[in-house]
Amino acid sequence: SQYKGVFLCSSDGGSDMRQISPLPSSDVEFSGDGRSIFSASYGSVVVLDVETGSPLYNIPHIGIARTLDLSPNGEILATVDWNDSLHLFYAPRP
Repeated sequence: SQYKGVFLCSSDGGSDMRQISPLPSSDVEFSGDGRSIFSASYGSVVVLDVETGSPLYNIPHIGIARTLDLSPNGEILATVDWNDSLHLFYAPRP
C-alpha cells in the first residue's frame, strides 16, 4: 500500500485524510480526552499529539508491541508483544 503510518480520516471514507505519523503502527489507542494517540511501533510505544502529529513521549518497549490498550481511567497502558508477553506501564499524561 502507498499509505504507511498513522492517518486520521473523515468518516466518509477518506476525504480530508491527514497523516499523523510516518511510523508503521500495529495498533493505536486514543487517550480519554482525544488529544493524543498511543501508537504501538517497533521497539516503543509513541504518544502523538493529534493536532500536530508531534511525538509527546516515547515509551521504550522490549520487542515489538503488537497490541495496546489503556485502562478506563487512562493511568495504565497495557501492551502485548509478538511472544504474547504482557507489559504494563504507567501511562504518561500529556
